[in-house]
Amino acid sequence: MDFQADAIDRVIKNAIQVVENSKYQMFEILETARDELLTLNQELQLVMKETVDTLQKVDQLELNYRRSRIRLTEVSRDFVRYKEDDIRQAYEKATQLQLDVMIYREKEM
Repeated sequence: MDFQADAIDRVIKNAIQVVENSKYQMFEILETARDELLTLNQELQLVMKETVDTLQKVDQLELNYRRSRIRLTEVSRDFVRYKEDDIRQAYEKATQLQLDVMIYREKEM
């Protein structure tokens, strides 16, 4: 009878130990999951900010590009008022803005 009581006592102690270990492991898993959630939320906020910034940049570049094309049209039409250097500068500016728009549109995707 004493042997059975010791065996039952050992089984109960082992069960308690397993529960304690499991509780610790569950706590570790929970903490890891919380840390991962925090990290992912921070990354999401960063990506969202970069997306908004990129969209705004593309909008601004497109507006500037349209204006530069208008300017290029103006200087190209009026050879009396504008010199060849003015036309070249307007063309280079329009070309650079077009490239910038393409780069940022690619980043947008």
